[in-house]
Amino acid sequence: MTCGRIISSHYRTLLLMVKHVMHLNFEQNCLAVQSCSYTMRVGDIVDAVGAQSKGKCAGPNGLFMESFIYACPERYTHLSLFYTACIRHCLNCFLPAGFMDVIITPLVKNKGGNLTDLNNYRAIAVSNVDTKILERLMLSMINVSASEGDKCQ
Repeated sequence: MTCGRIISSHYRTLLLMVKHVMHLNFEQNCLAVQSCSYTMRVGDIVDAVGAQSKGKCAGPNGLFMESFIYACPERYTHLSLFYTACIRHCLNCFLPAGFMDVIITPLVKNKGGNLTDLNNYRAIAVSNVDTKILERLMLSMINVSASEGDKCQ
Protein backbone atom coordinates (compact mmCIF):
# COMPACT_ATOMS: atom_id res chain seq x y z
CA MET A 1 0.00 0.00 0.00
CA THR A 2 1.37 3.41 -0.95
CA CYS A 3 1.98 6.16 1.59
CA GLY A 4 -0.80 8.25 0.02
CA ARG A 5 -3.35 5.46 0.42
CA ILE A 6 -2.31 4.82 4.03
CA ILE A 7 -2.72 8.51 4.91
CA SER A 8 -6.02 8.67 3.01
CA SER A 9 -7.36 5.63 4.85
CA HIS A 10 -6.20 7.02 8.21
CA TYR A 11 -7.90 10.41 7.75
CA ARG A 12 -11.03 8.88 6.20
CA THR A 13 -11.50 6.81 9.35
CA LEU A 14 -11.00 9.87 11.56
CA LEU A 15 -13.37 11.97 9.45
CA LEU A 16 -16.13 9.37 9.58
CA MET A 17 -15.87 9.25 13.38
CA VAL A 18 -16.03 13.06 13.62
CA LYS A 19 -18.91 13.33 11.12
CA HIS A 20 -20.99 10.92 13.22
CA VAL A 21 -20.38 12.90 16.43
CA MET A 22 -20.92 16.24 14.67
CA HIS A 23 -24.19 14.97 13.15
CA LEU A 24 -25.51 13.94 16.57
CA ASN A 25 -24.50 17.26 18.15
CA PHE A 26 -25.99 19.19 15.23
CA GLU A 27 -29.33 17.41 15.54
CA GLN A 28 -29.46 18.08 19.29
CA ASN A 29 -28.63 21.76 18.75
CA CYS A 30 -31.25 22.01 16.00
CA LEU A 31 -33.95 20.83 18.38
CA ALA A 32 -32.81 23.42 20.92
CA VAL A 33 -33.25 26.38 18.53
CA GLN A 34 -36.44 25.34 16.76
CA SER A 35 -38.30 28.38 18.09
CA CYS A 36 -35.64 30.80 16.86
CA SER A 37 -36.81 33.41 14.35
CA TYR A 38 -33.40 34.96 13.74
CA THR A 39 -32.98 36.85 10.46
CA MET A 40 -29.64 37.29 8.72
CA ARG A 41 -29.52 40.93 7.72
CA VAL A 42 -27.61 42.13 4.66
CA GLY A 43 -25.31 44.05 7.01
CA ASP A 44 -24.51 40.79 8.81
CA ILE A 45 -23.53 39.24 5.48
CA VAL A 46 -21.36 42.22 4.53
CA ASP A 47 -19.59 42.03 7.92
CA ALA A 48 -19.07 38.26 7.66
CA VAL A 49 -17.68 38.49 4.13
CA GLY A 50 -15.47 41.43 5.08
CA ALA A 51 -13.93 39.42 7.92
CA GLN A 52 -12.72 36.68 5.55
CA SER A 53 -9.14 36.42 4.28
CA LYS A 54 -8.19 36.89 0.65
CA GLY A 55 -5.69 34.84 -1.31
CA LYS A 56 -6.66 31.43 0.06
CA CYS A 57 -7.23 28.34 -2.05
CA ALA A 58 -10.65 27.47 -3.43
CA GLY A 59 -12.84 24.96 -1.62
CA PRO A 60 -14.31 21.79 -3.11
CA ASN A 61 -16.86 23.81 -5.13
CA GLY A 62 -14.06 25.78 -6.82
CA LEU A 63 -15.14 29.21 -5.56
CA PHE A 64 -12.62 31.66 -4.14
CA MET A 65 -13.45 34.09 -1.33
CA GLU A 66 -12.76 36.97 -3.70
CA SER A 67 -15.89 36.01 -5.66
CA PHE A 68 -17.91 36.96 -2.57
CA ILE A 69 -15.75 39.90 -1.44
CA TYR A 70 -15.97 41.68 -4.81
CA ALA A 71 -19.54 40.59 -5.60
CA CYS A 72 -22.29 42.98 -6.57
CA PRO A 73 -24.45 44.19 -3.65
CA GLU A 74 -27.47 42.23 -4.90
CA ARG A 75 -25.65 38.98 -4.10
CA TYR A 76 -25.63 39.93 -0.41
CA THR A 77 -29.43 40.20 -0.45
CA HIS A 78 -29.72 36.71 -1.91
CA LEU A 79 -27.22 35.34 0.59
CA SER A 80 -29.20 36.96 3.41
CA LEU A 81 -32.37 35.19 2.29
CA PHE A 82 -30.57 31.88 1.79
CA TYR A 83 -28.75 31.88 5.15
CA THR A 84 -31.93 32.98 6.96
CA ALA A 85 -33.74 30.01 5.43
CA CYS A 86 -30.93 27.70 6.58
CA ILE A 87 -31.16 29.00 10.15
CA ARG A 88 -34.96 29.05 10.36
CA HIS A 89 -35.31 25.55 8.98
CA CYS A 90 -32.87 24.20 11.50
CA LEU A 91 -35.67 22.00 12.86
CA ASN A 92 -35.22 19.92 9.71
CA CYS A 93 -31.43 20.40 9.88
CA PHE A 94 -31.42 21.84 6.37
CA LEU A 95 -28.04 22.57 4.90
CA PRO A 96 -27.08 21.81 1.33
CA ALA A 97 -24.99 18.65 1.00
CA GLY A 98 -22.17 20.72 -0.51
CA PHE A 99 -21.79 22.58 2.79
CA MET A 100 -20.37 19.41 4.30
CA ASP A 101 -17.74 18.92 1.58
CA VAL A 102 -14.10 19.48 2.54
CA ILE A 103 -10.73 18.78 1.02
CA ILE A 104 -8.42 17.21 3.58
CA THR A 105 -4.72 17.72 2.94
CA PRO A 106 -2.09 16.10 5.15
CA LEU A 107 0.83 18.33 6.15
CA VAL A 108 4.12 17.11 7.56
CA LYS A 109 4.70 18.27 11.14
CA ASN A 110 8.45 17.62 11.22
CA LYS A 111 10.13 17.49 7.80
CA GLY A 112 13.25 16.00 9.38
CA GLY A 113 11.22 13.26 11.07
CA ASN A 114 9.99 9.92 9.83
CA LEU A 115 7.82 10.64 6.77
CA THR A 116 6.23 7.17 6.92
CA ASP A 117 4.87 7.74 10.46
CA LEU A 118 1.21 8.78 10.43
CA ASN A 119 1.69 10.72 13.67
CA ASN A 120 4.14 13.00 11.81
CA TYR A 121 1.22 14.45 9.81
CA ARG A 122 -1.62 16.79 10.64
CA ALA A 123 -4.70 17.37 8.53
CA ILE A 124 -5.84 20.67 7.09
CA ALA A 125 -9.50 20.83 6.05
CA VAL A 126 -10.42 23.29 3.28
CA SER A 127 -14.14 24.00 3.22
CA ASN A 128 -16.29 25.94 0.76
CA VAL A 129 -16.30 29.72 1.09
CA ASP A 130 -20.08 29.92 1.44
CA THR A 131 -19.77 27.53 4.39
CA LYS A 132 -17.13 29.77 5.97
CA ILE A 133 -19.46 32.76 5.68
CA LEU A 134 -22.31 30.82 7.32
CA GLU A 135 -19.97 29.73 10.11
CA ARG A 136 -18.99 33.36 10.74
CA LEU A 137 -22.66 34.39 10.78
CA MET A 138 -23.55 31.62 13.23
CA LEU A 139 -20.64 32.58 15.47
CA SER A 140 -21.87 36.15 15.70
CA MET A 141 -25.44 34.89 16.26
CA ILE A 142 -24.25 32.68 19.13
CA ASN A 143 -22.22 35.51 20.66
CA VAL A 144 -25.22 37.85 20.53
CA SER A 145 -27.49 35.17 21.99
CA ALA A 146 -25.08 34.44 24.82
CA SER A 147 -24.69 38.09 25.72
CA GLU A 148 -28.40 38.89 25.61
CA GLY A 149 -29.72 35.68 27.18
CA ASP A 150 -31.77 35.12 24.02
CA LYS A 151 -34.23 32.21 23.77
CA CYS A 152 -32.24 30.83 20.80
CA GLN A 153 -29.33 29.70 22.96
